[in-house]
Amino acid sequence: MEIDLLIAVATPMEIDPFLALSKVVHRRTMPGNIPLITACINDIKFQVIITGPGMVNTALALGCYLGHHHPPLIIQTGIAGFFHGKGLSMGGVGIATAEINIHCGVENPEQCFPLLPLPFSLTGTPMEGSDGQLAMHPGLVNTARMHITQQFLSGRVLPGINPLKASYPRKCPVISGPFITVSTITASKPTATRLSRAYTPVMESMEGMAAAHTACRYDVPFLEIRCASNPVGVRDKKAWDIPLAVEGIAMALAALFDSGEPFWTQITPPDPI
Repeated sequence: MEIDLLIAVATPMEIDPFLALSKVVHRRTMPGNIPLITACINDIKFQVIITGPGMVNTALALGCYLGHHHPPLIIQTGIAGFFHGKGLSMGGVGIATAEINIHCGVENPEQCFPLLPLPFSLTGTPMEGSDGQLAMHPGLVNTARMHITQQFLSGRVLPGINPLKASYPRKCPVISGPFITVSTITASKPTATRLSRAYTPVMESMEGMAAAHTACRYDVPFLEIRCASNPVGVRDKKAWDIPLAVEGIAMALAALFDSGEPFWTQITPPDPI
């Protein structure tokens, strides 16, 4: 079956509420014991790949998939920590404008962050800036943000299999900005403050840069859309709301599917330099 996009997510629980809205057509396991789910909402057909957490799992899973398939778009999604002062709050939706691997570079003897850029390119593509960041396609980012915002403000009932007639959240913030990818989850206020000053990030995750890098090397358009489950900083699990965040993922993805047309196929990718 020809698909309209691929959704990548680290764990099943992050995507289960969205799959509950969908008609699941097929489930199978790829080499490496990587789950692959084929489903649809309205007339949009998609696949979900459960990569496992972290950059190695994500690159491995996507590389395995993209060696045999070339989807029109990859959306990396899941829950993530949000940085205070960037417009997000618990349950808010963040869309990455750039991906930054904060642990890839040359040690800066003057300060912990940011690292100095490597003296060579990692991808050899126009997406990669001189500072090692990977920039997302602004047309994709802006259009995705517009679609999600408009549907949320409408307060309409979500599409798909929705027996409880759940509606979009009218007051949920939808913010775009840089995301950082970490190998160590931030668990202190001083570290969160340093990261915020160095990178002005909206969110922190463990998979984004690997997914963006892999999509870039295979020349597949890429978006990262996440929902805020906790503030970045002191690791106080009592202040987290994972159920709210996974519900937000379902609503954000449903908003992109709601028109019944894959908007991303109408956006021209950036011209090569």
